Amino acid sequence: MNAPSLPAETAAMIEKALVQLKEVHGVEVVFTTDPLVRISGWPVHFQVRGDQTFCFWKGVSNPNRPEFDLGNCLHLIPVYHPIVAGAKAICAVNGYTGALIGQKNGRVNSLDCPIQAAVSQANYAWLRMKHPFKAEGDSFTAFWPPKHQLSDQDQAGLFGLLVAALNLDNSFVDIGGGFQPPLDYPSRVLEEKKIDSPYPGKRPDFPARGSEHSCVWEYLVLKREGVLEESFVPTWFLQEGWLDIYEGYIPEELLS
Repeated sequence: MNAPSLPAETAAMIEKALVQLKEVHGVEVVFTTDPLVRISGWPVHFQVRGDQTFCFWKGVSNPNRPEFDLGNCLHLIPVYHPIVAGAKAICAVNGYTGALIGQKNGRVNSLDCPIQAAVSQANYAWLRMKHPFKAEGDSFTAFWPPKHQLSDQDQAGLFGLLVAALNLDNSFVDIGGGFQPPLDYPSRVLEEKKIDSPYPGKRPDFPARGSEHSCVWEYLVLKREGVLEESFVPTWFLQEGWLDIYEGYIPEELLS
């Protein structure tokens, strides 16, 4: 018995979106499929040709909003994040499951990160990335639901998703969650070093905000990249001395 394959109308819709992408932006993307459907849907692997790459961005606060307050930010915001230049997220992806949140662009159910961006080649979820703010590579995988009916808007939705993933216009794909840092949780560091938490809102069961270890990773990477001064650093991070608190707990590769 032959294994089922991606529905012909879905394959045709994908091909049309890729032709449109090349005609409008001059970027060539090809796709391949796996023979078997998975729980998350039909896997379709997109690969870009040439020097262009796909780049997906960690969700961060928008510094352009009137109510923006660095004192309330839980993470750093790099100056090169597209949101700083006014770009809009075309869709959001759950960084823990890969599921698209809200609108299904082109009927896509979920996304796996670029293989090159993951710490482990055996896990393409968004949990452990090599970079604190972006997941970049020449390929990624999208999943379509096993049973679906296409509408006239689906080709436009997939085209928009690919354009955003390639950062070709004023849009991007937002990854909400994931991007776990290669550092221990702040509560554990505080306990092991027997340090009283400097967090003003601390409670016995919550001695820290929970994002301090991410901020240490983000700070050190932005410093190494030479863009720290132009980027947005939460006011509490340096005031509370979290770099000193994490001294001795930071991997050598982050310090070099």
